[in-house]
Amino acid sequence: MALVSCATPAQKCALDAEADLRKTRNDIKELQATVDRGYGLREITQYVPVQTTCERGSGARVTRYTCTQYEFQTQEVRYSVDLKKISAELASLKAKLPDVQAQAELAVAQCEATYKPTP
Repeated sequence: MALVSCATPAQKCALDAEADLRKTRNDIKELQATVDRGYGLREITQYVPVQTTCERGSGARVTRYTCTQYEFQTQEVRYSVDLKKISAELASLKAKLPDVQAQAELAVAQCEATYKPTP
């Protein structure tokens, strides 16, 4: 949605109208991936020390030495999930999807009617 500021009012209306549909589809995709894997994945970011070579001085009088700097590292971590609960949530979202899609289509049609170009 980074380009919404460049969208016409009709396009912005349609994007907003389809927001719930996009979220529902994304949630279904993520839950299905979790069920397929059999575990959940979570990203964690840590600020960790890294040994490196630093320099002090200038010109011919540069001294190199080992020093510690810190950087952010992100990694995916597995975690256990209740597959029955996740599967039930997935089934519920899949059952709701046709209704969410129908609501989005109605809302987009309303956008098109509201922002219909005049001849």
